[in-house]
Amino acid sequence: MSWIFLGLVAAGPIGQPVPDLTLVTLQGDTLRFADLRGHVLIVDFWATWCPPCRAEMPFFNELHKTYRDSGVVILGINLDEPRSKVEKFLEKLGIEYPVVLGRTGREARAFGGILGLPTTFVVDARGTIRARAVGYHPREYFEGWIQKLLRERDSGGGS
Repeated sequence: MSWIFLGLVAAGPIGQPVPDLTLVTLQGDTLRFADLRGHVLIVDFWATWCPPCRAEMPFFNELHKTYRDSGVVILGINLDEPRSKVEKFLEKLGIEYPVVLGRTGREARAFGGILGLPTTFVVDARGTIRARAVGYHPREYFEGWIQKLLRERDSGGGS
């Protein structure tokens, strides 16, 4: 499919503030990006039909479990399916991190558009977008960003 790109790190809104969106997760929680200042965010746009998306989701779940108590928020934004299908898909994979439905495109537009799936944004504790990864990237790529941004935050450089 033309939406899938492998391993590109794209330019885009790098250095810009994360959009001030308020989202309601499938779990019923309200997430407002402005309220997440002080946290490191991984915002992953994905679809159920996307093999690289499905490959990343288990390790995003592992990162969620490892770093959630350290101030890291992993957020999935599904772009393709109705709620019932997404819920079944997440249950099958055992995904525990928050997920929202982004089928209206509002979320994707707020991040400057999505060129391919998966597209994942890394946001520092100040709310600045630091990286945009298009396509599959290994766990180590995202864990490296998480550790770097937690160190910056904890040293006073990221809050």
